[in-house]
Amino acid sequence: MAWKVGLEPRVSIDSAIDIGGAAAIVAPAPLVTGQAPIAPEVLKGVGGGEAVTAGTKPHALRAAPSALKETGAWISGLFDGLLGGKKTAGAKEIETNASAMEDRAFEILEILTPKKIGQAEAAFNQWFGEIEGRSKSGERLTAMEHLTVLHIVKEGVFAKNEALSAYLPRMEKVLVDSDLRLTGKSHSIETIMSERLPRKLLRKESSDAQKIHNAIFASKNALVNMAKNYQPSATDPIVAAGILASLFTGTGVHMLAGAMHGYLFATLIEHVIHEKIGHATPASIEKLDKILSRFGPIGEAIKESIKTSAFSHGTIHHGSYGGSYVDRFAPRDADLPSEEREQQRDKKKTAIDNLARSRGDGTASQIFDSDYGRKLAHAVKTALYAAPAAAVVALFTAVIGNQLGADLGPLFVASSIATSLLFVPASNNLHPYLHMRREEALGKAGPLMRVFLESSYVSHIAQSHYLHHRHADMNHNLVAGADYALGYEPTPVDAIVALRKMKTFY
Repeated sequence: MAWKVGLEPRVSIDSAIDIGGAAAIVAPAPLVTGQAPIAPEVLKGVGGGEAVTAGTKPHALRAAPSALKETGAWISGLFDGLLGGKKTAGAKEIETNASAMEDRAFEILEILTPKKIGQAEAAFNQWFGEIEGRSKSGERLTAMEHLTVLHIVKEGVFAKNEALSAYLPRMEKVLVDSDLRLTGKSHSIETIMSERLPRKLLRKESSDAQKIHNAIFASKNALVNMAKNYQPSATDPIVAAGILASLFTGTGVHMLAGAMHGYLFATLIEHVIHEKIGHATPASIEKLDKILSRFGPIGEAIKESIKTSAFSHGTIHHGSYGGSYVDRFAPRDADLPSEEREQQRDKKKTAIDNLARSRGDGTASQIFDSDYGRKLAHAVKTALYAAPAAAVVALFTAVIGNQLGADLGPLFVASSIATSLLFVPASNNLHPYLHMRREEALGKAGPLMRVFLESSYVSHIAQSHYLHHRHADMNHNLVAGADYALGYEPTPVDAIVALRKMKTFY
């Protein structure tokens, strides 16, 4: 999937500062480092460079000479030691070799997805030559190696370059042979490009291989993706049995129905608040001002609250992660020496702190209380604001349902209200961990949270949230659901590669 070429940010951070409250849309930047630009004003004197323009194509090949030297060094010995061992290697050695091959395939994806065409050719040629040789000798490729070649062909990475296009017939031949050995069936190259690998085969592969496969064959329809990507787990029968058992009691039915109703409200309200308040634009604030100005001081207070929230989230939170998705206040140059990097980090933090204080003590206090937008400044107050609205919606639904013979009572309403507040713990308790490396997050989390962070739900949310930081026009939820119908974008391969490199959740 390519990013939307030419899609300009709705509001720049510069504009946000000038108008005093609208959120900024952070433009895309190199996926492989998980970086995104921040306003020149914030970076002034901090060592930042020019911001990367929106619409960067993830499959344009880009590489610095130093990076090419490094990749050439490790690719030159790509399979040294992996294929030279005894044919009677033990299971542990075979597993280690397969893991190393998978890592190398990921590194090739990393080289090719963000670098200039031609500069990575030597590194790719070395890797592919080994792959092609093994394929010709009748050896079965790993799923990750197969998928890496498939992705390059499917996305047409080499198709428009005369020097690299010569690889295409060779890659197609490798794919056809590899597919036969993986699936046991003969397929045309067109079928291989368009049809997913069998679920039974994928079930035996690593989580990384499954995620790359799912990204390659992703649909614009999130529900279709979830159905096709689903892999049964040992706990699924227990969960299914619990849900079925609840349907045989009146109490269970009411609580389950209320929970489903509340979840729908939670995901919808989060989607609206995030887009209309967290990323409010100057135009939307101007329209809102015309309405709220009729309500005197109350309307003015509401408008100021929205402007503060937009500034805190869209400008400060997104800006504080402008250098790195998992390293707050980091400079965008990831190659700086550690000492200089820390100096630049301190300067950037000071610049952002000053920017926050320039908006007044009230705004600055909210920003610092929210940990620069990583959590809610006033979680309890937010819940108390949302609960009455959730109660009204639940009661209205119960009345309508009862008119239709559903017999929805207090349990339905209570369950709906409780579940409708899910966006509060999602913002306050889950969101901070998404911006950490996995090791750090699991070290800080409690036992239950660690289990939750390792779940497939968090994996899905982590991918969506990263895409949101890459391009804030993708209004993806922490409580998944509403975004599926109101603006969903599937996770592309290069996002998986970037998140894996950052060693965070994906």
